[in-house]
Amino acid sequence: MKVIEPKQVCGRLTVQCRSGSASNGDALWECLCICGNTKVVRAANLRSGDTVSCGCFRKEQTAKLAQPFAALAATKHGHARREGKRTPTYNTWQHVISRCTDPSSDRWRWYGAVGVQVSERWKVFENFLMDMGERPSDTTLGRFGDVGNYEMGNCAWMTKQQQLYTRRANEKANVDSSTGVKGVGWDKSRKLFRAQIRINGKNMSLGRFITIGEAEQAYQKAKESMLLCLREADSMLP
Repeated sequence: MKVIEPKQVCGRLTVQCRSGSASNGDALWECLCICGNTKVVRAANLRSGDTVSCGCFRKEQTAKLAQPFAALAATKHGHARREGKRTPTYNTWQHVISRCTDPSSDRWRWYGAVGVQVSERWKVFENFLMDMGERPSDTTLGRFGDVGNYEMGNCAWMTKQQQLYTRRANEKANVDSSTGVKGVGWDKSRKLFRAQIRINGKNMSLGRFITIGEAEQAYQKAKESMLLCLREADSMLP
């Protein structure tokens, strides 16, 4: 049986002096740890090697084991830190949250102060990323018509030109529902441009688009297709 004596080194501990006995009669020893802390340890634990420090060794080992998982948990979506920087998608999300929830934000007066909100779902970045995908280059997050809240169905990644179109369309829609472009209207409820063509006395929807140019292009293609069909039908006449 290993005898415990003063000045004996057991792991990180150096035995100093006796400190009484445990309830089972086992000797207790006061020990000094290399970190500077003192700890009273049972002689049996010193002999078996079950106690080798004041507790600092276990804390260090636990921290080392947890470090990779802590880093993964902090950036599990890979956007908060990618090559030492936040991604454009993450930056956009942070700015949206800030302008709508933080009165100290320099853009608060145009968003949160006038009632623009972020949906509860989008307050979690992973949900925002799932709904919107990664931000394409040369775009920012725009709201259709530049009105309403930041939420699924009311936002898209838009270029500056697309955002300008939707903003102007919203301003025009408040005065006149006409866009001035044949076959293109403004859908107030969805805040998108609506393209349609009239065939046999009935309006046929061609879809809804972010920009007036896209809606006009859809109308022109449909018109060309319709004219082509009419020519083919004419050519088949006796």
